[in-house]
Amino acid sequence: MLIYKDPPEAQKAPPAQNIEMQNGFLRVRVLSASSEEPLAKATVMIYSEDGGAPQTQKVLVTGVDGNTETVALSAPAIKYSLLATSVIVPYSRYTIRVEYPGYYTNIYKNAQVFAATTTIQESSMDPLPFGVKQAPGMEKVYTIPETGPGIAR
Repeated sequence: MLIYKDPPEAQKAPPAQNIEMQNGFLRVRVLSASSEEPLAKATVMIYSEDGGAPQTQKVLVTGVDGNTETVALSAPAIKYSLLATSVIVPYSRYTIRVEYPGYYTNIYKNAQVFAATTTIQESSMDPLPFGVKQAPGMEKVYTIPETGPGIAR
């Protein structure tokens, strides 16, 4: 028989302002879904949402290889992911918006960035139908499932 107990007070999540943060890293690779060719000069916007309105963290442009530069973003300290008893989600969540002329806009919600680790988000862009111009609402939204302490699976 298994008996589950609440973690001791010392293990409970501290208020958000007291969580130690470190840098995690993110790079986005943008490809055409139809040809798998890299898309140079795609615009990539990275947003954080801390319970309020989205805050723009970075605006990037892909190079000829379809990659953005690797950027540093804030994430909970690595110690939170190393403790089996931690109740703190060991990553920060970001929204990534990828735009390229003639293609649907891709939006990735809950992209996970861990401290001291590089996350690579690939974005496979679908071309718009022939003769269709980009318009608001022509977006494909992908929600990345969350994992970690206290998150139902």
